[in-house]
Amino acid sequence: MNAYIQADRSISFYYAIIDVPLYNNYDSRMNTPSSPLHLLFRARIGKDGKPLFANRMDLVRVLIASDYPTRSEASFSAYLSQVLKPGGSKYSRPFSEKIRSSILAAAVPRLGTDISAEEFERHLDKSFELHKQMSVRPADKDLEWDILESTLEEAKTQFIVTHQPAELMQNKAAADLTSSLISALDLTNSITNDITHKCDYVFVVNSKAVASQLWLALFLHVKRTDPSLQDTIIKGNLIKQNKDKHIRTFVADNSFCKIPFVLVNVGITELDEHGYIVIYKDVDNYGVSEVSLAIMNRETIRLNIEESYNVVMNQGMYEEYLPEKYLEMSI
Repeated sequence: MNAYIQADRSISFYYAIIDVPLYNNYDSRMNTPSSPLHLLFRARIGKDGKPLFANRMDLVRVLIASDYPTRSEASFSAYLSQVLKPGGSKYSRPFSEKIRSSILAAAVPRLGTDISAEEFERHLDKSFELHKQMSVRPADKDLEWDILESTLEEAKTQFIVTHQPAELMQNKAAADLTSSLISALDLTNSITNDITHKCDYVFVVNSKAVASQLWLALFLHVKRTDPSLQDTIIKGNLIKQNKDKHIRTFVADNSFCKIPFVLVNVGITELDEHGYIVIYKDVDNYGVSEVSLAIMNRETIRLNIEESYNVVMNQGMYEEYLPEKYLEMSI
């Protein structure tokens, strides 16, 4: 069962899924930094696989114990709370060099073996940088898509559940995502045996018709990208990448695909795994006038790995759609 179906019945769902934002790539090994809240209080990167600090008050007491100048625990707790607020929100304070150096001094001795001090410092700086930018323009759809596209550009795996693949849409954001897929799968290579890949894609759609349309759309996108490629080469590239399991399609039911979402880098590391809910508005024959994103928190990611990803990839609950015969007959 899709992990979102029950949650979708309550408006609180939309507040739950955006509790812990994840941001775009900046590190080659750990592709997706977490928000400062997740990095400091939830990610199990401390000794014995525990979070670095139990909560904000734990961090407050550690910093005060290290002689951070403050009038009282209560006043410093209020100040730190403001530092941890997203940029643009009421009472947000900047991530100053003073609080930065104090947090690093407190956190680094607590790190486990999975992350070095230098990596943690880069994650901390980038997470605060992006955290302070995220709420400055909350209604900026271009910013939302830039974040998604930047993340997907560096992804190693993408698990996409949808009744309406981006490859079938007519807008710039969808075209950019499709171009990224074509590049990642090397689909314009003129020598099929030399084809490479940078990312594995799994699409779960709600009907064989949509699956067929997806493969046809990919063919047409590649042809438009490089008109000099022969049809047989394009088909050969698509079929090879499918047989090598670098792009696969599964057919589920309407309830499974009711709320579109993307899981990225499942199974790599906890910090690499992240996901997005895609919210369509005014959809008419794949003409989408507005698309919004909601960024999953860690709990929602784990729930969807267990109840959606594992159902498809490990339990064999849904049929895989193989495009070879369709491409040979239709093109």
